[in-house]
Amino acid sequence: MKRFFIYAERADGFRAERAVRAVILAVMLSVFGAGIGFLGLWIAANSYPAVDAQVLFAHYIRSGDLVVLNILPSVILTFLGFFLFSRVYAGVLVGALPTLGLVCSNFFKIQLRNDPVIASDLGLLRTAGGIVDKYHVSLAPSMHLAIALCMGMLAFALLLMPRCRLKWYLRMAGVLLCIAISISVYTQKYAPDGVYAGFEIPGELNPWSEVEDYVAHGCVYPFLHSVKDAVSAPPEEYNEQQAKKLYTSFEDADIPENEKVTVIGIMCEAFSDLSEFPALADRGEVQKTYAPLHELEERAVSGRLLTNIFAGGTVDSEWCALTGYSTYETFHKPTDSYVWYFAEQGYDTLYQHPGYRWFYDREHVNEYLGFDESFFTEDGFGELVEPVAALFHSDGILADYLLDQLDQRTQDDAPLFSFSVTYQNHGPYNTEVSAKEIFAEGSVDWSEETRHILNNYLYGVGETIREMVRLTQELETREEPVVLFFFGDHKPWLGDDKSVYHELGVNLNVEEPEGFTNYYSTPYVIWANRAAKEALGRDFAGAGGDFSPCYLMAKVFDECGWDGPAFMQISREMRAVTPLLSQKGFFLQNGNLTQLMNEKDTRFYRSYLGVQYWREQQGRDGK
Repeated sequence: MKRFFIYAERADGFRAERAVRAVILAVMLSVFGAGIGFLGLWIAANSYPAVDAQVLFAHYIRSGDLVVLNILPSVILTFLGFFLFSRVYAGVLVGALPTLGLVCSNFFKIQLRNDPVIASDLGLLRTAGGIVDKYHVSLAPSMHLAIALCMGMLAFALLLMPRCRLKWYLRMAGVLLCIAISISVYTQKYAPDGVYAGFEIPGELNPWSEVEDYVAHGCVYPFLHSVKDAVSAPPEEYNEQQAKKLYTSFEDADIPENEKVTVIGIMCEAFSDLSEFPALADRGEVQKTYAPLHELEERAVSGRLLTNIFAGGTVDSEWCALTGYSTYETFHKPTDSYVWYFAEQGYDTLYQHPGYRWFYDREHVNEYLGFDESFFTEDGFGELVEPVAALFHSDGILADYLLDQLDQRTQDDAPLFSFSVTYQNHGPYNTEVSAKEIFAEGSVDWSEETRHILNNYLYGVGETIREMVRLTQELETREEPVVLFFFGDHKPWLGDDKSVYHELGVNLNVEEPEGFTNYYSTPYVIWANRAAKEALGRDFAGAGGDFSPCYLMAKVFDECGWDGPAFMQISREMRAVTPLLSQKGFFLQNGNLTQLMNEKDTRFYRSYLGVQYWREQQGRDGK
């Protein structure tokens, strides 16, 4: 039977005829591949119910390059299938199966968990299968349409396209060409963060939401962009056996039953002590703001965290504190942490944040880090304070929430580890109007913008301090033994291009100890009520020193008199070498900031990084 477009005859006729056949074949393969890609893009537009699919699909089309980046892989796969099997229908199958498999999986994962499919999920297929079994999964109309059209293309290719007989070397050349194009395009277009961030996010979607940022880019494109983050790079001179040997040379130490007191941790948004800056140290307005904090520090263990971040990236301090990691990969699977340790010791592990659960994907990360339950705006705080008001007045509501949570527990309940992240006083701060005239007009020689920014920041941090002090006062009246620690995540935003810092003459040269501290330090306080001091036999007073957030939980355990898990014990040895493990490559030894350590300390540092990497890769399976 003669086939459509091309006859299945041997290609030994005129060269012109063979060239026409080759062009038509290439065009048809491109049409099939592009058609599959467009169908995948349509399913991607239907995957997020919060936005109309037609609006989202129109956004893809308007973007132009987004369409190309989402359909090009299907085109390449279609050509690859053809060159591998010398059959057009094989090309359609090779192009359609991965594409439709990906976009359908992404559709269901977003529907079930509000979480998109990324490359690292491929290592969790068995786990995902177990989860899907618990749900009723049915194909959406967009999937029925895509499958029907793909079946039509397959039938067309099978019945009406030729069975070409390509020489093996031509097929090999085609395969190599597909691979070469894939590598080139991936490195230039799919992997770079700059290209990815360059696409406009439609107004219907929030760029701070991982899932909404993902669907704004389609499905195939953001999935391929995530591949580079799924490839885990071990630290320099990493040896898995040596890392495992060092880790297993320590053993988890249990918390004594009679010492299992309640532990409450709070990370305070942009919480920083600006009275440390010379330009503000002698200002009565500033001293009045921070006086309650300084008085509390005198009755507790206090010091400074030397963070990795400035004015943003809040979860770095949060996750370093909860895991003990000095650096970490994106959390997309159950990963060993200090939260899991508390759970293994019989603690209830609860998390609170008067903000959205999708922010920094905390709803899923918290699960991976071991929290039993997490409460966000969508899970209860929205009934107490709406999101806009939470930006200005939510610390008091959070404090009341924690106290009520504690008071509702009975003697039969398990001990409690509670961790909260505040939202109040999040920058940027108003540059034109002051919520409170802490610095009155004409009382300073700063610019009006600087005056307003400082007025608004100090008003907010003053409220945070007041609520932290009130929380300690309320906890002191409880018979329940409680250890409370709170800390700042990062220095605050104070004007574009750090304008307020510069106007105040603050040294921000991070290569100098003073500048590094000014740029990266935040306060921490470890406090215990009378009942906890008696239960633990500790006084909880004195200078705690300065160190990285990854050491914070170990310091809390030190004050409680607990040895803690194996990794924490290794971490203490690392802290003795350098209390600073900056992701910018700085260390702190003998009070000096350095980027170089002696050979012995460097060797132990690399061993520590190896243990950290091994522990993270093991997840919870290694426990």
